This record gives sequence, structure tokens and C-alpha cells, in this order.
Amino acid sequence: MAAEATALPRALIAGIGRFHVEERVTEFPIGWEETDRDAVWAGRQLARWGVDRGSYVLVTAAVWQGPWVSPVLRAVRLAGATFGMADTFGWDARRTATFASRLPLSMIFGLGAATAEALSDSGQLADLFGGVPAILAHPGAHPVLAGSGLHPGLVAFLGPALAVECPQRAGAHVNAAEWLVQESAGGLCISVVGPRAYRAQRVPLGLPGGVVTGPCECGSMDPRVRLG
Repeated sequence: MAAEATALPRALIAGIGRFHVEERVTEFPIGWEETDRDAVWAGRQLARWGVDRGSYVLVTAAVWQGPWVSPVLRAVRLAGATFGMADTFGWDARRTATFASRLPLSMIFGLGAATAEALSDSGQLADLFGGVPAILAHPGAHPVLAGSGLHPGLVAFLGPALAVECPQRAGAHVNAAEWLVQESAGGLCISVVGPRAYRAQRVPLGLPGGVVTGPCECGSMDPRVRLG
């Protein structure tokens, strides 16, 4: 059956994602070739944090976050790292706590506000995550983590694009070969510049912030986004 399935013609697109900006919902197609490029780019970001074959990585994500997180998971596999997954909802915070208490985690990727708040309420944040070299958290989790003495890097969804901060913590990098993020009077906006299935120009993101261009000390030439 598996052999017969592989012989079937491939779908025209790899998937469909969806992002919200205030009351507006935008669905975007995802092409096959771009998933390969996104995984390669994600791998470079993880490598800057030292993720390699000897690493233990915990990825926290909800199912709907697949369009942004799937390339990261693929990059973790390609790096040969050992990884586990937990959900982003507060009720699954104990799974995150279990991974953190039983494994010498090298990275937690995608930590969300609900998980951070649940573990903060239980008084576990500093003890669980204090020894993790790389914590990449969504914007809503940063105040909670900082309140426990932690210094996370930023991971953010910018409409259809993924932004990942490097160890310099000078803003979250966006793949310049695929996306153009610009400042506008109403906040950040994004345009597609790579050969992607989704084509759009100057899509408002509903996010205040700034864009930093020029080389980063980590060696990347990708622009960096600072939110807030």
C-alpha cells in the first residue's frame, strides 16, 4: 500500500496555512519547493544556537502552527538532534515540565504565554528552564519568563513568515530571500519576494515594531525585526 501511495501524483501544493490580523483572516498556499528552502533556513538559525547531533530539543506548538513549525522540525531532524513535542496550551504545561526535568535540553523552541504562565503559577519556571541554553519564546511569553530571571530569544509569526532571533538577541531574523518586512504608518507589513505559492505585497501585520538591516554579529545578512 505504501508503495502504491508513493506512485500517486503529488498534490499541487504542500498545504494551506492561515493567519489572523485583527478581524481579517488570510489563507495562504504552501508550495513543495519552498518547504525545502524553509527547512534549510531554519537549520541555519538552529545551528547558531548550537543545535547539532548531540542536542535535545523541545518544540512546543499547536496543530495550527504547522506551516511555521514544520520546517523547524525538519531542520531538527536533519541536524540529527533528539527532539520531543508538547502543546502550547496551559493544560499541557506538565508535559513541557517533564521534558525539562528529565532531559538536558539544549533548546526549547516556540514556548508560548499559556505554558509560561502555567509553570510560573506553579513556581517552576526558573528551576526548570534556568539551565536551558536556548529558549526561543513567542512575544507573549517574554514578560513571564523575564519575571523569573530568564532571558529568552524571540520567535514570532509575521503573517505567513517565521522570524527567529539569534544568540545576539538583537531582533528576530527573517529570511530575506523569501520575505520583505517593512515599516509603515500602521505597523509592520510583509511582501513575498521568493518564488512561493502565496503571492502578496505589503500585507499589514497589525504589529508595531521596527526593522533592522545590515549584517548581524552572528554573521547573518537577514534583516531583524523588533516588536513592540
